[in-house]
Parts: sequence; structure tokens; C-alpha cells
Amino acid sequence: MSALSKIIIDQLSSEEKKKLKKMEKEDAITLEKMLKVQSAYTQYVRKTKDSISLKAQKLADKGFKYESNAFKSHDKLEKYKELLKKKYSKK
Repeated sequence: MSALSKIIIDQLSSEEKKKLKKMEKEDAITLEKMLKVQSAYTQYVRKTKDSISLKAQKLADKGFKYESNAFKSHDKLEKYKELLKKKYSKK
């Protein structure tokens, strides 16, 4: 995870800071949802010892959906951070 330096953060406008915080919060929420669903799948499979049941498949599909959303959210955040680095490192 690339972090923005204190110097760059201090130069951000209030709108950029709000957008960055919102994106970081969204990234954390999607990651948390992904981990929760994947954990539910793992617990179900370990408990029932049945990974091919309909419920297990639905949980797995849901886990992959949330994983995809988490990766997209994280990529979006990283691209925004890179944009800010390029914008403010030149000054």
C-alpha cells in the first residue's frame, strides 16, 4: 500500500482530503465485508465438511463478488494516491 507523505497531505485541498478519506473508508469497508463473507464460507465448510452443497457454493460466489469489489476499491484508491503524488510532488 502506498502512503502519501505528510508534505503532500498538507498541500491537498479540502475537497481532495474529503475524497481521499471517503475512498479510504470505502476501501476498509469493502475489505471487511470480503473477509466476513469468506470467513462465513470457511466456517460453514469446516463445520459441514461439504464444499459442494448449494449453500456452500452460494457463499463462495458471494465471497468472490466481495473480493472483486474490494480489489476494485483498492485499485481505485491507489490510482487516486498516485495521481495526487504526481500532482503535488512537482511543486
